[in-house]
Amino acid sequence: MYIEMKSQTEGITESIKHFQKWNWRLLNHGEEQYLIDLPELPEVENKQKVKEVKSALSYAERKSFPTTQKSDSWDAECVAKILLNKLDILPDANPQDIYWSIGQLVARRNALIKAHTALKNQLHMQLSHHYPSYKKFFSDIDGKCALEFWHSYPAPHHLKGVSLEDLREMLLKARHNTCSIKKAEEIKALVAADGETKREYQESRDFLIQSYVRDIRFKKEEVQKVEVDLSRMMKQLGFQLETMSGIDLVTASALVAEIGDIHRFSCPDKLARFAGIAPESSVRAGRVRNRRASRETAPCMASSIT
Repeated sequence: MYIEMKSQTEGITESIKHFQKWNWRLLNHGEEQYLIDLPELPEVENKQKVKEVKSALSYAERKSFPTTQKSDSWDAECVAKILLNKLDILPDANPQDIYWSIGQLVARRNALIKAHTALKNQLHMQLSHHYPSYKKFFSDIDGKCALEFWHSYPAPHHLKGVSLEDLREMLLKARHNTCSIKKAEEIKALVAADGETKREYQESRDFLIQSYVRDIRFKKEEVQKVEVDLSRMMKQLGFQLETMSGIDLVTASALVAEIGDIHRFSCPDKLARFAGIAPESSVRAGRVRNRRASRETAPCMASSIT
């Protein structure tokens, strides 16, 4: 969260009102998006001093009360209290558009993957009624060849009158000429073994499957486009995270989006603590105990690493 400060003693009330105006507009989109996007703040563009309040600080402030609550006005009040009590140690906001843009691309890709997973589950449910043995048709139901088959033949009755050669020809185009007549024979045999599955309002059922297929194709195309743009943005930074074993473009971009400018960490220990992978030490009665690391600061980064 961010808020404009004119000085340490002046403008507190006006700043809180200013923050509440922005906070109210953004918090309606869900708890995960209640941070203000710095590039959109006119104060930053006008070179005015802007202080940064991490979400972990506002979370700790909210949990410090006997009775917790979650609302826009209460979040604004918690941030205002942090500003009053810790203004001298709060860092100045230093927004960098390239990290912000990568973060937006990562969020867009995550949303597409989540929607694609939901569509795939819905397609599973519909296919189980039409083709009881559908899992034996293809290794992946949302592969290119599988999607072409589901879209062309959403139900077994569409295969009536279709010869083995016609079915093989359709599969060949989807598989780039790598499909044999044996696959067509296997599908025909499985469909015959399943028996009649046509039900009332079959046209609507067929439309649903074709709609899921079209939507899945769209999601896949959009994911590819997002990844192309992510690759272009990551090349501008010149990082070599992908040279590490087990880290691809998706993981590397997620780490960069979460960390931001890595030069703001003076040592690796601080970065590990920020990522939530460094153990935390607590001292009680002279005894030092190490406990599980907290992931409140960068939960997405910790999950990507572990």
